[in-house]
Order: sequence, then structure tokens, then C-alpha cells
Amino acid sequence: WVRAATSPHVQVDPAVDPDCYGYEWWVPKPQDGSPRSYAAVGYGGQAILVVPDIESVIVFQTETQFGDQDVTSDRLAATVDSIIVPALTG
Repeated sequence: WVRAATSPHVQVDPAVDPDCYGYEWWVPKPQDGSPRSYAAVGYGGQAILVVPDIESVIVFQTETQFGDQDVTSDRLAATVDSIIVPALTG
């Protein structure tokens, strides 16, 4: 069930977003050797990112608006790719 739920089933709009949707999980298209992952994304910046290749679950619980700063999913992804995954894989 986990394999089926986290496999791509629906391509949203490749011109806008390369990610696909599984059964209640977003399935990001791997970027330049990034490990396979899938994510549950909630309201206001809440997200659960599962990265099976490095046996990790990364949870964000944040407000997306901080004054003039906007925490977008792109910024969260950049944090994961540039800081969290390298720290976990050492």
C-alpha cells in the first residue's frame, strides 16, 4: 500500500509543476541525484517529508508569513536539499 500510495498517479501540470500526486501524497520529481522522497503538505507550511533512501522523516511546522518574508515550498525544499539531507548523509 505504501508503494502504491507514494507512486505517481496524477501529473498536475508539467508546465507549472513537475511533481506528481499519489494517494494523498505529493511525489516530487527527483532533482540531480536527490534521494527519492514523498510528502504530505498541509495548511500554513505544515509538511511531512519522507526520504526512504536515508531512512528519514523531516517535519515542518511553521507559519508561512513572517512580516515581509514568505516561506514558500521552494524555500523549504531548498533547506532540505542544501542543509538537512547533507547533514544526515554526512
